Amino acid sequence: MRKYRRILSVFGVLGAAVLACSFPTITPTPQAGAGDSLTSQALAQAAGSLQPLPDQSEHTATVTLTATPSVPMISVGLATNCRTGPGASYDYLTALLEGEKAEVVGKYTSVSPPYWVIRKGSVTCWLWGQSATVEGNTSTLPEMIPPPSPTPPPTSTPTTTPAP
Repeated sequence: MRKYRRILSVFGVLGAAVLACSFPTITPTPQAGAGDSLTSQALAQAAGSLQPLPDQSEHTATVTLTATPSVPMISVGLATNCRTGPGASYDYLTALLEGEKAEVVGKYTSVSPPYWVIRKGSVTCWLWGQSATVEGNTSTLPEMIPPPSPTPPPTSTPTTTPAP
């Protein structure tokens, strides 16, 4: 019987040792002394556990900045007529085609969508802003005054002739 007690005691001690290893440990909180602060103690402890970062020289990112054009530029999603004034009643001068860009030299914002006065090559004309995208600062562009509406061509007026 003594032999079994001794074996049970050994297993009991080993079991207690195994269980003791799996219990969480409690770390005492450092107390701030005269002249010390918890913050400085925490920083000192954290500094000791920091590891340097691996060499990042092979993984350096390159940032490419795209400058906003100093002169506002316009493009259109659909080919758009460019006329002598704001509206279909004005004469056609040219068109800004999809993918083309032109310089914006003025604006007419009294209507929505606005009209943009553009320079395409040697032609300056009014472009409706419905499908237009403007890049650049337009706040300094002059507000344009539309030219007078075109006078419609004279129509023939029927005349009546007296019957003989």
